[in-house]
Amino acid sequence: MSRSLTAITNQNTFGVWKTRTNDIIDVLDVAVTIGDSETNSGNVVIGGDISASGTLYIDTIQETSGSGSNLITVNADLGVEGDIIMDKSSGAATLTYSLANTPTWTIATSADHSQLDIKKGTKYLRIDTGTAAEITGSGLTLDLDLFPTTGTIGLSTTGSAGSADAWSSARTVSFATGDVTGSFIISGSADVADVELIVADNSHSHTIANVTDLDTSLAAKAALTGAVFTGNVTAQSNLYFGKTAGGTDADGYASINYSSSDELYIKLYDGTSTNTAGMRIDLDGKALYINNGSDAKISFSSSDGAIITEGDITAFGSVSDRNRKENIVKIENALDKVSKISGYTFNYLGDDTPMTGVIAQELEEVLPEVVYETEMPDGTQSKAVRHGNIVGLLIESIKELKAEIEELKKDK
Repeated sequence: MSRSLTAITNQNTFGVWKTRTNDIIDVLDVAVTIGDSETNSGNVVIGGDISASGTLYIDTIQETSGSGSNLITVNADLGVEGDIIMDKSSGAATLTYSLANTPTWTIATSADHSQLDIKKGTKYLRIDTGTAAEITGSGLTLDLDLFPTTGTIGLSTTGSAGSADAWSSARTVSFATGDVTGSFIISGSADVADVELIVADNSHSHTIANVTDLDTSLAAKAALTGAVFTGNVTAQSNLYFGKTAGGTDADGYASINYSSSDELYIKLYDGTSTNTAGMRIDLDGKALYINNGSDAKISFSSSDGAIITEGDITAFGSVSDRNRKENIVKIENALDKVSKISGYTFNYLGDDTPMTGVIAQELEEVLPEVVYETEMPDGTQSKAVRHGNIVGLLIESIKELKAEIEELKKDK
């Protein structure tokens, strides 16, 4: 309904004012009912729309028909400077949000107003101030930003989670990267014990001094001085005895050396300036070398039983028991054999010392049993003579010579 009213001025008569007032009543009569038009007191009942371009002051708006329909519909922003109070005589109270006339969110209380639910679909957050005094919900996720970075949060559980004996699904904690491997399982049913973590071999390098009490523990097992080992000692390289840290071969010491060519040596260094081993035992070649300077002067070989020396050998006694011998044959034509060999004076290569002896090649032609091949310290092969075995030849040659002399005496 729309109707224009002419404005009233101060010059208008009372009759004009009365007419304009009755016009207003006629306009409002369709939508507004005033309790008492004579006393201007009572309630105003609005049966239609109210449009206001300015401020509309209302103390109380109340539904009178009891139809349960919406009392006020606001299609624009509604500003409220005071409190909004939703008061019901009984039962739950609900505030509903809609989007394009479709309900979305609701804020509702329980019938006794002890619970407040914020709900959308099946997801909800419930604040309970009753006996339970808890906050519950369904389909919710808490962002970590909601938790304080300092202080503590008190949590308590009730219901199925609080009375459960274990987690519904156990979880495995694994250490499978870097230098540490291993794992353990948490089921929630008991404390986790006997966790085994394996640290990879040779994965760290630590200074003994940086490991708490390690030097004390090691000293208790094997002190740097005066240590006694009751078990096996394994070394993957060389062992030195009597050699100080930073010392040289000239200091004199003993060593057990293992080379990359699978050779094992036991050496005794004499402490001379030549830095050579005074004695070397070759366990791989099964030989013993006694040196003077850089050359082996005496060597013993287990492969052929030879003793090699550049000097004299003095032997005291050898086994010659008949009971330990076989294939005993007397040397024949001993004098002829002796006549085919000669005695010489000589010196060895690289050594000016005068020597006397025989030539192995000459002796080999008449008595090969006393000549043999042997390996020299430099690895070359040489002929050697068992000089003691020549004695038998000399004895028989003397006997033959004596027999000839006896025959000559008879002829005279």
